[in-house]
Amino acid sequence: MKKIVNTLLQDRPENVSAESSYELVDIGDLGPDHQVLDLFKLGSTNLPEEKGVAFLGKSDQFLYVFACFEDSDIYNPATGKNTRTWETGDVMEFFFQAPGHEEYFELHLTPEGATLELRIPSIEQFGKVSFESQFYESGFFSYAEKFNRPDCKGWMGLMEIPFEGLGISNGDIDGSRFAVCRYNYNQNMQKLEISSTSVLPSGGFHQPQLWHEIRSR
Repeated sequence: MKKIVNTLLQDRPENVSAESSYELVDIGDLGPDHQVLDLFKLGSTNLPEEKGVAFLGKSDQFLYVFACFEDSDIYNPATGKNTRTWETGDVMEFFFQAPGHEEYFELHLTPEGATLELRIPSIEQFGKVSFESQFYESGFFSYAEKFNRPDCKGWMGLMEIPFEGLGISNGDIDGSRFAVCRYNYNQNMQKLEISSTSVLPSGGFHQPQLWHEIRSR
C-alpha cells in the first residue's frame, strides 16, 4: 500500500484524459498508475486547484475504494454516522449502481472518520423521499488518515465494502457504474471546490448514466 500511496501523491499533469470505463482487477495485482483516476472540477474537464486521485480494486468478497487528496485546510466537525457530512466540511463520496438495478448507493467518509450510508431507490426518487428513509447498513469498513509531507499536505480515505452491501449477490460486478467524488471546503479559496472522477457537464453527482462503467478482467 505504501508504494501505491507514494504514486498517488506524485504531481499530476496539467491535462489528463477522462475515463468512461474502468478495468477492475484483484487488489493484489494493482499496478501503480494505469489504475489511477483523477478528479475533475464539477461541470468541467479541468483539474481542481487541490487535486485528488482514486482507484478501485476487488477481492473475492469486497470492493476496495481508495482516494487521496491534496488539502491545505482539512476540516469537517461531523462525528458518528449518518449526518449531512457534505454540508459541514471536507468529505469523500462514493457512488455505486449494480447493473440492471435502479437503486444506487452513496457512501461518505470524512477526514475524521465520520460516515454516511445511503441507499437511494432510483434516480427518479432522488430528492423525493426523506433523507432518513435512505439510511442503510452496507457493512463497510472505512479508514481515514491525514498526512503532512514536505511536498504535499492532505488526507486519504479507504472503504472496504462487501459486494452484498452494494446489491451484488454473485460477486460479478461487471457493468456496474461508480464515481468517486469530493467536497473540498477551504478558507483560503473563494468558493467550495467540488470534483468527481466522472466528468459531469452539468448538475450534481447524481447522474449514474455518466459514471464510470466497470470492466473486469
